Amino acid sequence: KTHQLMTWLLRVFFAASIGFQVPVSQFSDPYVIGWGFILYLCVAAKLPLAAYVPQFEDVKKGASYNPFIRDRIITALAMTCRGEFSFIIAAFALGEGLLTARMYAAIVWAVLLSCITSPFMLLNLIKYFNQKKAAYLADTNPLKNFKKGEEVMTPLFLHVKVVSPVYNGMQEQFR
Repeated sequence: KTHQLMTWLLRVFFAASIGFQVPVSQFSDPYVIGWGFILYLCVAAKLPLAAYVPQFEDVKKGASYNPFIRDRIITALAMTCRGEFSFIIAAFALGEGLLTARMYAAIVWAVLLSCITSPFMLLNLIKYFNQKKAAYLADTNPLKNFKKGEEVMTPLFLHVKVVSPVYNGMQEQFR
């Protein structure tokens, strides 16, 4: 119970300490809004990280559902959801005199936009790919062409998970 209380208090104090530093009164300044949107677009610089996502599954050409593309897009979009640490860095830079109050407000505006919009985009993207996967599985179900009472043989695939202590070179033995 103490751990849960500490976690909750940490979240409350973090939100309060950052929340009190948000310059809401400056969000009506066109300079702040303009620079905020420009900095928000800089978040798109994380999208090319999708090129570094490894391919874990083989996919047939022309398949309507491709988990590799799903993994790439979701990983790239999930990288844009990071913003909490940006508040701390921006507050520190303002305190040290590295930023003007207007530029600090623009950074906070951009981070708020990113923190609010990215999770919603990610949630909708995950829903879209889940629907696509369900449709693909329904279309490729080998049992859909058989009649009731007919004997059906389908392959059985097992997933084996090995949990063991870590020793140097052990990974090579599993390959």
